[in-house]
Amino acid sequence: MATLLCESGADKRKVFHIGKDEVVCGRADTADITINDPFASGEHFKIINNSNGWMVEDLGSSNGIEINDVNLPSSPVRHGDLIKAGSTYLRFYERDETAEEASHDSLPVIDGYEIYERIGVGGMGEVYRACQLSLEREVAIKTLSAEHAKDRDFVDKFFSEARASGNLNHANIVQVHDVGESGDVCYICMEYVGGGDLTGKLRESDRLTAKDVVSIITDVAKGLEYAEGKGIVHCDIKPDNIMFTTTGTAKIADLGIARSVSGFQERRKEVFGSPHYMAPEQARGKPVDHRADLYSLGCTMFRMLAGRTPFSGASAREVMKKQVVEEHPDILGFAPDCPAELADIIDFLMEKNLEDRCPSATELLRLLENVGKKQRKSRKKDPTVLMGAVKPGTGSFSAASRLKTTGGRKRRRSRSRSIVFVGIVLVLALAGGIYWQINRDPVVSVFEEVAVHEKNDEYSAAIGLLNLLKTKVALNAANMKKVDDKIAALEKSQAALEKELFFRRKWNSYLDLRESGASAEQLLKQIDYLSTIFAEDKNYSMMTVRERKRLSGLIKK
Repeated sequence: MATLLCESGADKRKVFHIGKDEVVCGRADTADITINDPFASGEHFKIINNSNGWMVEDLGSSNGIEINDVNLPSSPVRHGDLIKAGSTYLRFYERDETAEEASHDSLPVIDGYEIYERIGVGGMGEVYRACQLSLEREVAIKTLSAEHAKDRDFVDKFFSEARASGNLNHANIVQVHDVGESGDVCYICMEYVGGGDLTGKLRESDRLTAKDVVSIITDVAKGLEYAEGKGIVHCDIKPDNIMFTTTGTAKIADLGIARSVSGFQERRKEVFGSPHYMAPEQARGKPVDHRADLYSLGCTMFRMLAGRTPFSGASAREVMKKQVVEEHPDILGFAPDCPAELADIIDFLMEKNLEDRCPSATELLRLLENVGKKQRKSRKKDPTVLMGAVKPGTGSFSAASRLKTTGGRKRRRSRSRSIVFVGIVLVLALAGGIYWQINRDPVVSVFEEVAVHEKNDEYSAAIGLLNLLKTKVALNAANMKKVDDKIAALEKSQAALEKELFFRRKWNSYLDLRESGASAEQLLKQIDYLSTIFAEDKNYSMMTVRERKRLSGLIKK
């Protein structure tokens, strides 16, 4: 019996036993192996055992599969290989293994260290609990994946930034001790933080109390305040990168290191970061500063309180697009027991406009301190009032104090344009004939705003405005047809854009495979796979024809 061990995400350390020669893995309940990953397709891939051994085959998933960090439509798999589906890493074992046995299987050998067990897998590589023999201290060792390690420019930059990170010394930042190479293993030695990460905490308890959220976010904000003073931007603040000591102190992991991965992914024409926690400017590939980390922290707060991320979607692209063009939902709609002052802070952190967003971690700490003070006062007045159980509008923050705390900023200011638009439409509807004499046709105004969104490829926002117009304004038959035709055209453009991005991603993955030194036979197999995908697009189809001719010539030689 073979085994799949989930190495990341919501199912981390979950073991799936493969008891037959063909099993399907995916997000759907109908799959033989069901993984809890919004980026996985319903039936993402299958594992087959035949006369040649074990094989993994993509089932036409939206995001494809990676075998040991290489995007392939199908591939043999051997004991210890990593399969990535969606954002989930699964390790394949050719025998029946428990999670405990798997954590001790195939450990690397690194001079000067005794490796105890594997404790995590991520985009950069794998993490192990180990002992640094020279100092007899427990440490965490992060090894770079083979895909990263073969890129010498990346390794040099990674080591350079890791050494610089070793100079960062703060109680809320995971300390870097050493970097090096042992054989073909590139590694970084860090402080071992024995309390697990925030992802694990959320796995145990889907939602946290407001008291715990304030405590954790305060620790993280202190680390970010220190980083701001050093001019360092993390670029990937998320639950995976928030660690805990055994006494419960929160620490930021990978600070100063994540940017090196950013450069690696930029060369691969990928946007760096985690879609569910990514700032709008980062999702658009624009330059970022420390305020991108604050936005990500706002997303993290939302996840901690609501039990879900602010945005969801079937693909990373869809989630990133929502980060750019859609307003985040009101946290009180998912966590009605959330104190109103914390809802204000989330809104302030998640402003789309940089100028409207919380300006610094120092300001965030001030707001969090006010929350603690007001909650303590509330408990003194009424001992039955617990942190996290204050009803919005009835707790320690009055409407006036909430506005004062955020510098006179109304809640959800980032939605003000949409709210003003709806308000105007309602007033116009009530004003009737007077409005039509002194103002422009609302259909014209909306179509002008739609044109701006369309120019920026923001099709979801444009479609949303037109649907809002249909809901709020009584349109005549001609205008209704005009709106419906425009919505249909926008949906067609949106589908075309998504298809183009999908094709581009698949072709870039092929180019990465070609650059990795894969054989002409392997490349030809990938081209055959791409030909079926690109059949609908003349330009990409011609690219595969030309590439097949080139490969055929190489094989003949």
